[in-house]
Amino acid sequence: MKKITLLFVFGISSLLQAQDYTVTAFNEPYQDLVNATSVNNGMLWDDPAFSIPIGFDFEVYGQNYSTLYTSDEYAGGVLTFQQFSTTLSLLAPIAQDIVSKEGSNEQSLSPISYVVEGSVGNRIFKLEYKNAGFWDDTTDNDSMDFQVWLYESDDSIEYRYGPNSINNPNESYEELPGPIVAYVPSYNLINETFNEDAYLLIEDPINPTVIIANNNAPDLESALIGNIPEGTVYRFDPDGLAVNNNQQIAVSVYPNPTQDVIHLQNAYQEEFSASLYDVLGNKLEISIQNEQMDLTSLASGTYFLTIQSKTKSKTIKMIKK
Repeated sequence: MKKITLLFVFGISSLLQAQDYTVTAFNEPYQDLVNATSVNNGMLWDDPAFSIPIGFDFEVYGQNYSTLYTSDEYAGGVLTFQQFSTTLSLLAPIAQDIVSKEGSNEQSLSPISYVVEGSVGNRIFKLEYKNAGFWDDTTDNDSMDFQVWLYESDDSIEYRYGPNSINNPNESYEELPGPIVAYVPSYNLINETFNEDAYLLIEDPINPTVIIANNNAPDLESALIGNIPEGTVYRFDPDGLAVNNNQQIAVSVYPNPTQDVIHLQNAYQEEFSASLYDVLGNKLEISIQNEQMDLTSLASGTYFLTIQSKTKSKTIKMIKK
């Protein structure tokens, strides 16, 4: 059901400039959640008001949150960290008005579920929408699957997209060329202004352009052009690097993403160790030789590199192409 439409005032800025979040897009095989906890429990939903425990503290601009909310004031795919607040952080993996599909006996055909995976310090909260429909789709045939991941280790956010069937895009996308995808870390609901930079993805879904919010810019209704391919991931990294300790060890890591070898440059010749973990928190047997780590044997995907000295540490998210 239509309520508040998620349209903002955006100003165009150069892609991936120095900013509070670095936005990247890549492709990784989409996997349905396993042994997940149901959110809607078979109930039909339309702009639902669910509260979902994250399972750990997730930080946004110095504020820690332990719950994610679906809001009954916005389109079905918009999530927030705050409830009954004038300042909101808005996660919009798709900002069109998505709704539950209805089966027999008024049962939902569009389950929402979540799971928390990994060990303490490296946990990942995963929220999944399956077979979500569109309020404006009069054919009632269009659908899409997607997930939102929150990373404990670095407070980064990922939108992950699964299979979709969009044959009536003009209605489902509300006369836009594609879905609206955005991340708004801090939005003042009363003044309709941004307290911090907001990010909108437009144009090519595979290699999107990032628009950074500017409250003095003219109105700009923009969206991606076309459907988001299955396996697409959009990641929002705070400051571009993830650290889990205010005292950072002076070891730089490059290139990231990588296809095979990463280099660990030790600025002050400080003794350190490095360990690599998969997204489930499992430690991988990878050795370091001549300040290089060979990832050739690993499958493409997301990994976490923890660098530790006697007194300092940091964890960096690594992408293997």
